[in-house]
Amino acid sequence: MIRSGEAVYGGLDVAFAGGSLHVGAWGSGEVVALALHGVTFTHAEFHLLGEALADRGTLLAPDLRGRGKSADLGAPLGLDAHVADIAEVLRRHATRPVVLIGHSWGASVALVAAHRHPDLVRGVVLVDGGLPPRRGPDSEAATRQSIARVSERLGKTIASVDQYLEPWRAHPGLRAYWSDYIERTFAYELAGAAPALRCSLTAEALSADLVSTYIEGDSVERALLGLRHPAVLIRTARDMADKEHPQYADDIVEEWRRRVPLLDDVFIPDENHYTIMLKASGVETISRVLRDKYDL
Repeated sequence: MIRSGEAVYGGLDVAFAGGSLHVGAWGSGEVVALALHGVTFTHAEFHLLGEALADRGTLLAPDLRGRGKSADLGAPLGLDAHVADIAEVLRRHATRPVVLIGHSWGASVALVAAHRHPDLVRGVVLVDGGLPPRRGPDSEAATRQSIARVSERLGKTIASVDQYLEPWRAHPGLRAYWSDYIERTFAYELAGAAPALRCSLTAEALSADLVSTYIEGDSVERALLGLRHPAVLIRTARDMADKEHPQYADDIVEEWRRRVPLLDDVFIPDENHYTIMLKASGVETISRVLRDKYDL
C-alpha cells in the first residue's frame, strides 16, 4: 500500500480462470463501496473519490476485463462477464453488502450487478449513466460508430506519455480543469514502454462491452425496472465537451422515476460528464449523496 494524498491506496489481484482482475483499493477496514469505471477508463478515475471515502472504510474499484492491469484477462468479455467478476470480488473481499457506484457505462454494469446479486448490494449510485438507451436502428448505428472511432485510436502506437496526454489536455471537457489527478487517470491507461506505448484497452473488450450493454438484450432495462435497492442518479448539466447538454433530459428522467419508485435524481448544474468524477467539486457532490442516502 502507498499513500495517495491523505488516503492509503494500493491494489489487489483477484485470480480468475485465465488471469487476474486488478482491483484498486483506498482506505482500510470494512469494504463499504465498489466503483465501476466508464467504458474507456480504468480504476484510476476514482483516486479523488477513494481519498474522499478513505476515512469511512475501503473503496474497491476494479480494472474491468480488457483494460488497465486486467487487460490480459480475456474471454469471456462483455456485460455478463463483468457482473460475474464483480460478484466474485465482493464475495471474497466484502463482509457485508456494499454500495455500488458506477460512472457512465459503469453505471449500467452496476445496475445489472445489483439486480443479479441483490444479497451483495445495499444501494446503487449512477453517475451520469445507467438509464437504458432508446433502441432503434439509429442508436445501434451510433454505438457501432463509437466502437469504430475509439478502436482506431486504440490501434495506434504512442512514443511517449506526453504524446498520449496532449490531445486529452486540449479536450474541451478537460482543458479548463486539468490537474494531477486527471493526468494520472489518463497516464495509467498506457501499457508497454516508450517509444512503443499503447492504450491498454483492447478493441475486443470495447466492442463486447458496448454491444452487450446497448445492442444485445435488455439486461439494463430489466435491472432498472426490477430495482430492489435505493438508487440515486447523479446527472450533470454539461456533456463530455463541456456544453450545456445533459446526458439525460428532464422528461426522460421523470419517466423513469415514475416507473421506478426507488430511483432518486440529483441534478448538478456546474459539472460535466468528466469533471463529476475527476474534479474535487464533483466528488464532493458524490460524497454528500453517499452520506445522506446511505449513511456512508
